[in-house]
Order: sequence, then C-alpha cells, then structure tokens
Amino acid sequence: MTSVGLAYTWGSGKDGRCGNGAAKSEKQPWMMGGLALSQVEAGFHHTAGLTKDGIVVTWGRGVFGQLGHGDNESCSEPTPVQSLLRIPVQQVTCGWQHTIVLTRDNRVFSWGYGEDG
Repeated sequence: MTSVGLAYTWGSGKDGRCGNGAAKSEKQPWMMGGLALSQVEAGFHHTAGLTKDGIVVTWGRGVFGQLGHGDNESCSEPTPVQSLLRIPVQQVTCGWQHTIVLTRDNRVFSWGYGEDG
C-alpha cells in the first residue's frame, strides 16, 4: 500500500486472489483501482481490506465463507461485506480460512472456517 492508500497485488490469481476481476495471475505489481485502503490483510487464499471510512472489502477464495458475503463463493474483485456496512470497523485481520474485525466501538466479529474453534 502506498502513502495515499493505493493497494498493489501480484501472484496467483486462482479464485480471484489478485482482486483484478478475473482468475488471472499477475507477474508484476498491479495497482488495484478505485479503492483507497487504510489496511490490507492476507489470509491463506483470501484478502481483506479496510477503507478509510471503516468499510471492509474482501476478495479471493470463499469456500468456507471467509469473505463474509453470506455464501461460499469466491470473489475476484474487492467487494464490501454488506452485513458490516453500517458498522464502522477500525481493524481487520485474516487467518488461514477466516476473517476477524474489530469495530470502532470495540466489538469483535469473525466468520469463515470454524471447525478448530
């Protein structure tokens, strides 16, 4: 991420991991357009970003629901987590196949693979 909040991705595009709108790999840093992010976190096969306004966006592999879009589908471009749109988030982190957020009023939300607790 640059000082103005522009994010760059590269690597395997499988399951939409590069966020470029396709399952296309990027061999060099590719600038993700249209998003000013204050934070970006990578999981095993998915990524979460946080906008300066506290909106969480996710993309990549969604097989365990780790994207938070209410299904198990993968997503090839940054997509807002609809259930959190009215809840300002201050921090996001990704695990192996799960995502956790801390809201500005200190609540914690988590979703994704939960078999190991």
